[in-house]
Amino acid sequence: VLDLYVWLSFRLEESFPDREVASAQKEMCNL
Repeated sequence: VLDLYVWLSFRLEESFPDREVASAQKEMCNL
């Protein structure tokens, strides 16, 4: 789900202000 959120956020940056937060959460999940 976070991968999709990050992917979409790169195309709709204005709609996804929390991309940095999602990226951080994704990294934590991948550990």
